[in-house]
Amino acid sequence: MLEMACLDTQSVSIYEPGENSPPTIQVRSVSPQPGQNLVQVLLGSSEDACPPTEFSIPEVSDLDLDDTLYYQWFLDYEVTDALRKNPLKSGTIPPSTPLQRMRTIPTFSLDRDVLISNLGPLNAFTDDTHILELYVADRPYSDPRFTEDNDPLVLPEDGNEDHMYWLIEMLEVSDCGGEE
Repeated sequence: MLEMACLDTQSVSIYEPGENSPPTIQVRSVSPQPGQNLVQVLLGSSEDACPPTEFSIPEVSDLDLDDTLYYQWFLDYEVTDALRKNPLKSGTIPPSTPLQRMRTIPTFSLDRDVLISNLGPLNAFTDDTHILELYVADRPYSDPRFTEDNDPLVLPEDGNEDHMYWLIEMLEVSDCGGEE
């Protein structure tokens, strides 16, 4: 009898003592799953807004337990566009402890109000596919006022980051599916 098996290999990075290891978003824990399917964001009307679409990142690891992590959320990031180069949300995650190696990024809620307050009229967002991106770094991002092109994603030379994205479609609907 002939036995067969598949071997799924993964590259493993080994970091030398004293070398900065990158933060890693644990994709298996992310909801909705990134990059696989089109995520629909229901916007509702100005009088009857739909509940937000929530993006949950419950597990981020970094072998350097004393690193503060920095995160930024962008929609259709474009460094040359004054509105789209600004994060929709950003924040920090404090250092972890040996007993609690996984860290959590606060849930990001995307809805009509977030879009309008950050990026302007909704008609610019419906009928197209968009990219929602999350960046997580182990060093503070440089102040965009002092970088080439005013880029908010510039890290110091010793900084590392992880990144993920979702393809999203924004739909203005009159009925949010019966949710309150």
